[in-house]
Amino acid sequence: MSELIRVPDIGSGEGEVIELMVKVGDRIEADQSLLTLESDKASMEIPAPKAGVIKSLKVKLGDRLKEGDELLELEVEGASAPAAQPAQAAAPAFEVATIRLSPPEAQGALINFPQPGRLSVTNFTLRMLIGQAYQSELGPGFQISGGPSWIEKDRYVLLGQAAGGTTRAEMMLMLKTLLVERFRDELGDWRMTVHCVLGARVNAPWALAIARRLMPLPASRCSFWISSCFQGWR
Repeated sequence: MSELIRVPDIGSGEGEVIELMVKVGDRIEADQSLLTLESDKASMEIPAPKAGVIKSLKVKLGDRLKEGDELLELEVEGASAPAAQPAQAAAPAFEVATIRLSPPEAQGALINFPQPGRLSVTNFTLRMLIGQAYQSELGPGFQISGGPSWIEKDRYVLLGQAAGGTTRAEMMLMLKTLLVERFRDELGDWRMTVHCVLGARVNAPWALAIARRLMPLPASRCSFWISSCFQGWR
């Protein structure tokens, strides 16, 4: 089945395509990087939400893109979907990880993978980190709203180190764990909402992810407070 892949929430309005990492005919995996967008505020790689074969590209180098713009047409391969994790599996985590406030003089924002098993994030807000961590689950076109004001003002530097053979998709799972552990107490009872492409409203990305681990509720019925979901993770 063919599916049109669009630009997800990039947290910076508009960006220029400075690198294309795939071509027509390539077979890609979920979370594999497709291209790099650069804006005044950030430079980031856009991952594939699903596995499949690229049928056509809708962009070229130098194009300026915003959320919702067409990226490519993908022949989705259902058999390539990752196997479900056992219900009692421990949350994946980095071997070593640090997250701290960016220095006041820091400019721009960047997420990359400088070495095997290593994630480096520079000058990202918490809202941007949430978008990166849960992008593959929520799909293209989502927008995060709500929560305390500091989640889009305070910026962070994050470094995570995993085993050398760890994939980028696995590191995104580890990023989820790190965000829950680091911000559980500070977020308290704040609730956030994700606005999806079709107008559906569901809870915060982390609440939705945890709810899916606990029970198979439709997205429209997920109405968990963040604090309750964090307790359910334990």
